[in-house]
Amino acid sequence: SSGINAEWPLRPGEIISKYVQTCLLLKDTVSQFLKQEGEDKAMRIANMELNKAQNMIKHEDEIFSRPARHFMKTEIPKTKTKKKKKKDLQGDDFEMKKERSFVKRDARRSTRPQRIRAVVEEEPKKKKAIKRKAGFTEELTATLR
Repeated sequence: SSGINAEWPLRPGEIISKYVQTCLLLKDTVSQFLKQEGEDKAMRIANMELNKAQNMIKHEDEIFSRPARHFMKTEIPKTKTKKKKKKDLQGDDFEMKKERSFVKRDARRSTRPQRIRAVVEEEPKKKKAIKRKAGFTEELTATLR
């Protein structure tokens, strides 16, 4: 290449062939191990299903004597309460609701813990506005004085 000399680490062929042989021997062992693990898993699942079926037969009377389960079903439909919109409230009602919500927010803010700061930051000092002296044409055209 252009000036870059990248040398690959050279390994003798004997070492490489030795590791290839080791990998080939381990391949059979690993595949047998994985096959055995799969068979063990299938056996555990079959035993679990067998125990479940036996328990269903053994305790059938007790299981079917229980009442059926009902999930998230209510016999009385829930009535939704309608909230008044701001435009529905007029005059004093609107002002009172506004005041109540402000008091509630203010109380919530006062109970919230304040941020802990390592260094108390000072408020940046406001720069004094430099009053620019008006030019001759601005003085003549200024009508608000």
